[in-house]
Amino acid sequence: MKMNLDILLGLRIIRFLIICLFCISPILVEQIKAEEEATSEILKEQKMSVFLISAKTGNDGASGTGFACKYKGNNYIATNLHVVDGFDSLSIIPQSGDKIPLSGKIIVAEDADICLLGVNIKFEDIDIVPLQFMDDVSAGSKAGDKIICLGNSLGAGVITTTHGTIKAYGQPRLEIESPVVEGNSGGPIIHLETSSVVGLVTEAIINEVKLDKLNEAAKKSVDSELAEVSYFGHRVDSVKKWKSYAFTDFQKTGKKIKNAELGLTRTLQFFTDEDDWREDSRLSNAWDKYQKFIDSSDKVNTKRTETTEYVNEYGVVMRRSSQVKGFSVSEADYEKARQLFRREIEWKILAEQKILTDLTPAGYLQIHERDMLIEFSKKLLILHKDL
Repeated sequence: MKMNLDILLGLRIIRFLIICLFCISPILVEQIKAEEEATSEILKEQKMSVFLISAKTGNDGASGTGFACKYKGNNYIATNLHVVDGFDSLSIIPQSGDKIPLSGKIIVAEDADICLLGVNIKFEDIDIVPLQFMDDVSAGSKAGDKIICLGNSLGAGVITTTHGTIKAYGQPRLEIESPVVEGNSGGPIIHLETSSVVGLVTEAIINEVKLDKLNEAAKKSVDSELAEVSYFGHRVDSVKKWKSYAFTDFQKTGKKIKNAELGLTRTLQFFTDEDDWREDSRLSNAWDKYQKFIDSSDKVNTKRTETTEYVNEYGVVMRRSSQVKGFSVSEADYEKARQLFRREIEWKILAEQKILTDLTPAGYLQIHERDMLIEFSKKLLILHKDL
């Protein structure tokens, strides 16, 4: 009898829960629907504040994302430094299709991959509402909070939306669980609850260590799941120092860094016997001059015009003199030609190193690239000793 009562009581509890579920479900549905409609309205307004960025140098180009914002009461377009650095021309295209005129001013974060581009337009005149930055991301949000990322996915010229959550915080970055692709760089990471920007989409990093390859002991020591790809954004609230530059000066510095990088890379390609080094005129001329001597070395006891070049410490020719001399090739002549060629390579590396050390880089990215290339040049000088 007691068992029957227990069964009856259980059935009544189940029936009560089913009734409650059916009563509550319409309320939940309406609540979810209202949230989706509110999100849709927020997205519609915020999407209009996001722009396509097209950067070009000759036939080379890149695409990224930027968005309208305010800084000290003035209108700017926020994006990543790496989206605009080192290019000759820049176009900012809103979804209306008309280009946004730039003012020629750029404000650069000294400690983050972020910059603000000055504009010659009032956003309110083109029905654009600047997005608001969250003052303190750590205090105003938490891990697990919902976010949306807006960006020019794959540089296709269409602003797309990805949904996700905040995964973890750091300085100056935060990790997000929201897939991003090339072209999204510089796009806003929007905290859904407050509609404020917590960061800019910056990079995706492919993890070399995958959880499924770890042994059981290692798995237990891992605090969180290791995804194959991790996604990061730079926090604006973490920027300690901003500095203003003329955009043309910023571009010139970026171009000098890229040219030095290319020159040093060509030198490495010469050391590793890759064909592309021939595209460097200084390397090519030095090699051809050396080979010309080798090819003519079978002409013994003849007359030839010998040119002497006087160069400065970076291999720049300051003066030349020529005279006709009797010519006889010896081991010393071969060694002299080889040493001259070696010096040409050394001068080239030192000249590119000096360009880098004399630069005043603008912001986080240029400082980082300049310092890395100076170290690269030092390693090339070590390789040069074995030439």
